Amino acid sequence: MKKWLVIVFCVMFSGCASVTVPQYIADKYSYKQKFYAEYDDVFKAVIKTSEEFGWTVTNTVDPAIYERSLATKTKEDLQALFFVDVKKPSSFLRRGYARANIFLRAGAGNVVELEVRYLKVSTVYVKTTFKYRNDKLINRFMKDVEGKI
Repeated sequence: MKKWLVIVFCVMFSGCASVTVPQYIADKYSYKQKFYAEYDDVFKAVIKTSEEFGWTVTNTVDPAIYERSLATKTKEDLQALFFVDVKKPSSFLRRGYARANIFLRAGAGNVVELEVRYLKVSTVYVKTTFKYRNDKLINRFMKDVEGKI
C-alpha cells in the first residue's frame, strides 16, 4: 500500500506545467537611455545588437497599439516596439523563460529614446516567479547599442 501511495504522489507532482509568457510587458520596471543620433541608425544598431546577444526579434509593431505615450503628439513621429525572446537556460528542476520589449521613440533634434523592459518567468514545480530586472544584461545591451551608433 505504501508503494502505491508513493507512486500516486510522484505522478501527481511530476506532471508538465506550461507557463505563458506575455508578449507585451507592462511598465513595472524599465531601463531608459537617450541617444543623440538618427532614428534609422539606432534602429539598425538595436537589431544588430539583439542578433549578437542571441535574442530573436519575433515582431515589430507600433507601440501606440499597446499604450498611449504623452511624448508622441503626431502620427509622423517615429516609434517602434520590438518583441524579443531572450535565450534562457533551464535545468532539471527549474524552467526559465525570458522576454524583452524594446521601445524606440524619436524626439525633437535627433534624440532617440531607447527603453527596454525585461521579464523572466521561472517555474519550480508549482511555484512561478516573475522578475522584471536584469541590470547587468540590459546595461551591457545599452552599451553595445551605443557603441554601434
